[in-house]
Amino acid sequence: MINAIAEYLRRVIEHRWPEAALRESEEKYRILVEHIPQRIFVKDRNSTYVSCNDNYARDLGIRAEEIAGKTDFDFFPEELAWEYVANDRSVMESGQTEEMEDRYIHNGVERWVETLKTPVKDETGNRVGILGIFWDITDRKCAEEALRESEQKYRTLFEQSRDAVYITARDGRFIDANRSFLDLFGYAGEEVLGLNARQLYADHTARPRFREAVEAKGGVVDYEVKLRKKDGTEMDCLITATVRAGRDGSLLGYQGIIRDISEQKRAQETIKRLAHHDALTGLANRTLFNDRLSVALAHAHRNQHELAVMLLDLDQFKQINDALGHPAGDRLLKAVGERLTTRLRGEDTVCRMGGDEFLLLLPEMASAKDAGRVAEGILKVIRQPIALNGREVRSTASLGLALYPYDGEDADALVKNADIAMYRAKEKGRDNYQRYSNGGPEAVPALEANV
Repeated sequence: MINAIAEYLRRVIEHRWPEAALRESEEKYRILVEHIPQRIFVKDRNSTYVSCNDNYARDLGIRAEEIAGKTDFDFFPEELAWEYVANDRSVMESGQTEEMEDRYIHNGVERWVETLKTPVKDETGNRVGILGIFWDITDRKCAEEALRESEQKYRTLFEQSRDAVYITARDGRFIDANRSFLDLFGYAGEEVLGLNARQLYADHTARPRFREAVEAKGGVVDYEVKLRKKDGTEMDCLITATVRAGRDGSLLGYQGIIRDISEQKRAQETIKRLAHHDALTGLANRTLFNDRLSVALAHAHRNQHELAVMLLDLDQFKQINDALGHPAGDRLLKAVGERLTTRLRGEDTVCRMGGDEFLLLLPEMASAKDAGRVAEGILKVIRQPIALNGREVRSTASLGLALYPYDGEDADALVKNADIAMYRAKEKGRDNYQRYSNGGPEAVPALEANV
């Protein structure tokens, strides 16, 4: 638009320069130049003003008729005036239209203007002056500066964020990623631009599910997923992401933040494990044992199955612990725990109650005889020697057995009766097992020895 106006004015002026003074088109020229918001001026070949419109004159603080014979040195700082004159000469010499941007202080206020200058020719084609049009672009420059500052702040936050930040296209191609992202996944900057997000997922079915979740609500917060580093290491991660939409609402891609929570997950697993497992042996603790016993009892009641609870105490453990030291005693406890775990089934539970006592849960036992055979096998495996402090040590155990539903119908009764049976085994000389019985099917007399 501006170039078209400049071209029209140049042709009008060239048609009657300078004697005719635009008489034939004076009215058209006056209406045009006085009603457009741009500032218009005309100079001769020596950079002396010939005329201007009211908008231009108003900016200079004069009336339009006062402009003739003035130069830029009458209105602008000397350095800026010389710049304008040099530009005038360049236009005159090249015969080409030129554009320039300038910043200056007007009435104490910083302003930006964009100027278009085009040469004016007389009827013989000689360059006799310059037609200039300029307009205030301060608002635009301020907006551009604000945008640059905003982009700089964004880039600073983007690059300095400790979290991995990324932007992808809709098909998963990475458009940008910050330093934390590169460090987290082990890629170089140029590598990530050739990468597709689907390559980072440990499970190839996870990305479609992630996209579906993001697009369904426009974003997700703390979406948990396993991702893979360049070297193949898998991580537990949380992704907070949003969609990137075009002005028409079309989906352009995704942007988000990735946080590695692998250490946090391991810590949670450790806390969970400590809450349900013995710190020394790694076996179930009493809390976990009780939970599993409650579930097993409900299942046994529902399906009319038997189950066995055994309580085992190592014989003369205190003497071994005192003679060889607590570290050796701890190794013995861990060895016993390993042997019990190896001897029993995967569905069975071995619990260290504390000290040298162990609780065992064996769900779905077929009969009391089967429970007895298991007890005998446990005593046998514990008798096997173990090397402690360079010497071979043999240990034995006393074991009490209680069967559901014959020897107790709830958890407390079964554990209590297995404990009673264990103490009777010790009274019987240790290294044996005893069953507590209330005289049910296949029962042996109460507290009968089974050695």
